[in-house]
Amino acid sequence: MTPKAKRRTAGRRDRASYDRTHTRIIEATIDSIVKLGLSGTTVQTIADEAGVSTAAVIKHFKTKDRLLDAVIASLAEEFETARRRAAAEAGGDPVKSLDLLLDLSFHPDMTSDRRIGAWYAYSGEVTSRRYFEKHMRAADEAFERQVRSICRTLAKTGGNPAADPDAVAIGLIGVLEWLWQARLLGRRKVQPAWAKKVIHAYLAGAFPNHFAMPARRGRALGI
Repeated sequence: MTPKAKRRTAGRRDRASYDRTHTRIIEATIDSIVKLGLSGTTVQTIADEAGVSTAAVIKHFKTKDRLLDAVIASLAEEFETARRRAAAEAGGDPVKSLDLLLDLSFHPDMTSDRRIGAWYAYSGEVTSRRYFEKHMRAADEAFERQVRSICRTLAKTGGNPAADPDAVAIGLIGVLEWLWQARLLGRRKVQPAWAKKVIHAYLAGAFPNHFAMPARRGRALGI
């Protein structure tokens, strides 16, 4: 191998190592936020979680503020990319679109307890809300637009002319929030299949042609 080729190979290894550390620090920040909250998270707690020095954290992100900004930006991009992929995969089928969104909303990695915990931490603490609004607001609004669009499409052949699709969409988002909080607070184990059953039961009242109501609503859903 020529000296030039050796330098390129070494450069690629260095870059790969840098990227792995970068990702590890972001994931460690999420863990620290979930355990200690944003105010209790420091460069030291992040370094301890990541298994790196505080100097490494500073090298990658300069300041805690920049790191907090990078973490929520990463979470927003991750969710938005997955949402767009799901929309494309559905191919315009509203029921499939909705089910793929529900799969995403309860994905074990994409919307794990730790990620949801971090989202709520950013939106709940006044000092960090600006980061949430900067990055998550666009993703939240895109999600709402998609849910509204799905409900409007379903309403055309839903079997209930009295249903207001926009109101149904807002209610659906509220049900999702409740399920996330119930899981996050440990009130119940929210399994994806059970969560979809709950949401399908909610939608059955508005769109009976597309979703079936369980015969024994309360007992069947385990609520």
